[in-house]
Order: sequence, then C-alpha cells, then structure tokens
Amino acid sequence: EMCIRDRGLWVRGQYEDVGLDDVAGWVTGYYIMLGGSPGASSHFISLKQMQTTEDCWDAACNNPENLYDFNNPHELTITKKSGTLERWRWYTLTVEVREANIKVWLNDELYIDYTDSNYPFLEGTVGLKTFEGETVSFDDVLVTPLD
Repeated sequence: EMCIRDRGLWVRGQYEDVGLDDVAGWVTGYYIMLGGSPGASSHFISLKQMQTTEDCWDAACNNPENLYDFNNPHELTITKKSGTLERWRWYTLTVEVREANIKVWLNDELYIDYTDSNYPFLEGTVGLKTFEGETVSFDDVLVTPLD
C-alpha cells in the first residue's frame, strides 16, 4: 500500500552510487510513477524506462551524460483516469513483471499492460523513490518471485 502523490516504484533496476557529482546515481530498468495533484479531477500511472546507450531515443542518445539517470527517463506508456488522488489516503499498487511484460494495477484496477519488445530488462531489483523534501509512506511492501 502507498500513501503518495507523484512518487515512483523502480522495478528490474540496477543502481550504482556515483558519488557527490551526481546525486541521482545511474540506473537501468523501469520506473512506475503514480501522480496527480491534490484536488485535481484526474490522475495517472506512467511506465518509464531509464535510457541506456543501447536503448535510448532521439536527442538523448547524443547526450550520454543524461543516460542512466532518474531525471531522464523515457516514457513508454501512460494511463490517465478521472478521479482524485487524495493525500494521506492509502492506495494499493500492484506490479507484476513476467519476462518482458509489465502489468500495473491501482486498487485492483488494471492501468498498464505493456510488453517491452525493444530492449527489455529481464533481471534486477526493486526500489522506491521520492523527491527531496516530499513525504511518502509505504506499508506492507511485498516482493515475491513468480514461477
């Protein structure tokens, strides 16, 4: 369960701390972002991919210093729905990753069913991310391998 606004879950990722020069470090993998302004009449779930030299798009390929960075993801797909995301309310976010397919549910409603046919990340770990100065709460985080 998550009590969040504009926060992310990082799946099948690998992170390396590169020191004080780049506070975001570098990563590979997928980033699932849940967002919506308080009081807004809509919200979204977005699936992004951290760009690498083997899998980047357009101008990003010409700027290798921006690759592998949480601040420079490529949006693979986004689902927008009506309804307000309320602060301090718990939401259940479920993510299933099987081979190159990623599915994302919010409160048991399917938002994303995406298969990465280009350059899928097939291994890695799970992480939680928020922005500096923001409060986010996570409860009952469960990560299980799929058979």
